[in-house]
Amino acid sequence: MFKGHLIFYFPFLFILLFSSSLFALETDQYMSWNVQLQDSRNAVNAYINTKMLSKLNHPSIQMTNSCLLAARRVVQVFRRPFFQIIEQWAENAPEVDVFPPRNFSGSYRQESIYVKHVFPFILPMARSMNVNGVYFGTDKLGHFISFGVRYFGIYNRALKRGAEERTALQKVVRFGIMSEVEMVGKIVTGVLSFADLEANFQGMLFFRSLCDDKSSFHLEKNESNRWHLVGQFDIAQYVNGDWDESNNESGFTRARWGGSHGLSQTLQKYCEARHSPTVVQRFNHYRTHFTRSFGQQMILDLENAGILQHRRNFNFQNACSPETASASSK
Repeated sequence: MFKGHLIFYFPFLFILLFSSSLFALETDQYMSWNVQLQDSRNAVNAYINTKMLSKLNHPSIQMTNSCLLAARRVVQVFRRPFFQIIEQWAENAPEVDVFPPRNFSGSYRQESIYVKHVFPFILPMARSMNVNGVYFGTDKLGHFISFGVRYFGIYNRALKRGAEERTALQKVVRFGIMSEVEMVGKIVTGVLSFADLEANFQGMLFFRSLCDDKSSFHLEKNESNRWHLVGQFDIAQYVNGDWDESNNESGFTRARWGGSHGLSQTLQKYCEARHSPTVVQRFNHYRTHFTRSFGQQMILDLENAGILQHRRNFNFQNACSPETASASSK
């Protein structure tokens, strides 16, 4: 289904080769299952609002009459080659509560589900943070910004060529899946993160809203013909339970899954913890407070149709099955 689109997406793949998203970080939300982190919603909102306002007065922004171009230049304040500025901020800002804590004396990787070294999967680990009751890796903020802009470019071009909105959104989701499978996710880290795909999709919705005058937070020309921001950004509008990789499970390569210290073994230590009051409450919060996005629903439809099978066999339930546990103990 996606192989045929490779030539069409080649320009995007070339860009990805030299972008931060190629260096997708690994993250382990299972480690934070029975950990309570302070809600960093206000910290993220303050950071994003302040940074966007500081960038807005740049001449390159004020001189353009194009809202989309102004929006691209404003969000550039969070981006750079290699790891995104916004995720580095989240990793280091004292106002963001993270796990493992910054003074953690142990080895995050050695205690994570990704203890197994599989060449070339040697990338750093992103800590977990909490926004509005959702636990996710700091890397998701980088996805939200960097891939959000790319997704919007595909979406907008499709609309300009006459596609209906649903078709344009489908193109975006297919591009995301293809890039995770063939370029920036599974082939680089051995992990196909569906949570990354959701952060990407929500980033597109955020970028789209910047030039929508019906949005609660958007760019607008004032009476002096200068761009200004209307309203206040709120990350809680975009974060949902599908940003959590222990809730929205990833797909894995066979090399990642099997063998000594593979995921089929490391996930087993959380089999009982899944039923602890803290984890049950967290997952109930996800189910009752958030609606599934168009992107995630399309992914589930593709899985149900047998088109996507990346997490069909390698998943938490199978790791906790008696057969897997018995085989791992031998």
